[in-house]
Formats: sequence, C-alpha cells, structure tokens
Amino acid sequence: MAGLPKEQSSRRSGRSVSPQVVFDAHEPITHGRAREYGDTENPALTAFVGSLWAELHSADATPVPRCPHCAGARGRLHQRANEYHAVPYFRCVDCRRLYTRLTGSPIARLRFAKKMPEFFRLLSQPVPLEEVSRRLGVEYGAISNWLMRFRQLIALHDPEGHWTPLVRLGLKYRPHGECPKCGHDGQLNNGGFTADDQRRAKCPSCAYVWPLDAGTTGGDIPVIVANDLALNAAERRRRAGLDAPELPRVESASVKTQPRMAPALVPSPLLSPLDAGRFDFGGPLRHNSPLPRRHVEDEELTRFLKSRVDQVLSDNVEPPPCPHCGSQDTRLASSKRARSPLPQFQCRACASIFAGDPNAAGQDAAQGHPLSVPASAFPTPAARLCRR
Repeated sequence: MAGLPKEQSSRRSGRSVSPQVVFDAHEPITHGRAREYGDTENPALTAFVGSLWAELHSADATPVPRCPHCAGARGRLHQRANEYHAVPYFRCVDCRRLYTRLTGSPIARLRFAKKMPEFFRLLSQPVPLEEVSRRLGVEYGAISNWLMRFRQLIALHDPEGHWTPLVRLGLKYRPHGECPKCGHDGQLNNGGFTADDQRRAKCPSCAYVWPLDAGTTGGDIPVIVANDLALNAAERRRRAGLDAPELPRVESASVKTQPRMAPALVPSPLLSPLDAGRFDFGGPLRHNSPLPRRHVEDEELTRFLKSRVDQVLSDNVEPPPCPHCGSQDTRLASSKRARSPLPQFQCRACASIFAGDPNAAGQDAAQGHPLSVPASAFPTPAARLCRR
C-alpha cells in the first residue's frame, strides 16, 4: 500500500474517532512477585499490522504508487530493489522527484526491522513500555516513537475504527465511581487483586479498597483512560518543535470481569450423641465443694486432642485445603510473625484466612516430641468431660 501524501495524511489522522477499548480485569497492570504478564496477543491485529508493514516494504515493482509529494498518478519505475536498496524507487513524471512506498508514511525511516514482528505481537497487550523495552532490547524512547507511528498508521488505514480499539499497548486505565466508605466520586486508583483474582479499586481519599465488580453480576465495567503514552510521545515532539501526528483519542473503555462463583457449601460435621455415662454426677460441681474429687483421664480423648493440637500448631508451609469451603486452591499468605508464630494461608475461592495444616497431623509425634495435653491441665468443667 503506497504512502499517502503529507497533507492527506494529516487530514485523515485528525478525524474524530471514538473507539471502545476493552481490557481484561485478570491481566496485571504491573509486575508482581506471584503474577507475571500474560500473553494475550490478538492474532488478527498482528496479521493486519504485519500486512501493512509487508506491503510498504514490498520489493515488487508493481503496482506503481501515487507520488506522495504532489499526489500525481504518473509515476515510473526508477530503480528496482537490489542488495543496496531493499525497496524499489519510483520517479514522478509531474514533479520529477524520487520516492518509495515508504515516503510520507508514518513508519518511514524506522530502524530495527528484525524486531518489528515481536513488536506487532505486543500492540494488542496492555503491558508497560518498560517491559517492551526490556523484551526487545530497545530504548524506551524508540519504543514510544514506534507506538506513536503505528497508531498513526493503523488510524490511516482504519477509517471505520475496527482495528484502533484493539491497540491496548500504552493505555493506562483507572476505575471511576463512588467510594462506598467516604463517598468520594470521581477517578479511583487500581487496588491490585483479591485472593480470588478479582480486580479491586482503591479510593484516593481514604485508601479504602473493595472489589471492582462489587454490586454487579460481572460483564463490562466502564473505566476511563487516564494516560495514553502514544499521545504523550506526540506532545513531546510538538514541544520540541517537530512535526507530530494528530492521533485519535480513546474516549471510552471498559474492563471485562467474570461473574463470581459462590463457594460450595460444606455440610456441618456429624457429632456423636452425648453419652450420659461419661459424666460423674456424683462428683462436686464447684471447686470449693467439700466432696472428694476423683480425676480419671480419658486416654482416647487425650490422643484425639493431641493429634488435633499437632495439626493446629504445625509449622508446615505447604498450603492445605481450605477448612471453610473445602477448596484446594489455597496459598501461603504469610510466614511466621512476631504476633503469630504459625504460618497463615488464604483461600482463593472464598478469600478466608486460616492457620494450621491438616496434612501435618502427627509430624511432631513422629519426630519424638508430641505435644502433651494432660487432662489435669484443663479447668474443672473441661476436665469433668473426660471422666467416665
């Protein structure tokens, strides 16, 4: 596809376009310890941009493009592509000037052509430009310039606005709404993720954090594009006195969320009926009773309590199943702390925080130092339950 004349390029790029950009709530905005940037490439957009790049860099001498200087249609082949020039040169009969298919196009004189296929894949992914610079091994300023140029190229060949909303590289969004705690209404901050991978919003006034899809059943939640790095690159060129394209602004965006799944209900544990013979009704009921006391230890109950206390006080950091909903999707929330020497775990399904490892039952006993819980250590009412 031939490069457009400069005046025609400026006229088409200044048209008002209102694309609808859709973000995924599960895609991380920043790099975290336990959350990597995903690969959410849009193959259709990659193929479309790749076709524009291949057509402008084509070595074929036909068809002859229009002159980008005077828009004349009487162009002639001047020189074929060779080992010194990768693209053919044409000469305009009217203005007698040389040009190529890249002359006057937004991607003219871009370097590092071998890195462009990987850059095309990143155009549809909302990753920071710093991450793109690290992956491609190119300076941040060059990546910012590439984004501006390809946004302009896509806008020139997309008058219907079909491909422009698919370019999410360089767009930073913020939630918009009202804080349920202090009533702040306006732009909100991103608050990371919950334990069940739900995106959260954070109030800039009171720092209150809540799920972004709270009070909704899922779907597309409207957000605002707070920063467009392609427009920032164009503005920097204008301040430096250089020509800069008029890129279409992204006026509307939304975040796609998934409906929450209610955790499965765990049935109540079955308790054995109370045995009246376990209680000694002839014993005293008060600690200051003159009646004699007869303490008889229930060895079965002592063994049961030892095993359960070993589970609760275990220092095993392997995430156990959630005791609240029974889900296996759990993670280590924190290691030993000063206030709580036991590791804490968090369930990703119901977001409950708990301590103790049922899988570590009996580990202390196997190592030769079981936790001793004698019946005499319990208060009188609890000790009385161990009598027969």
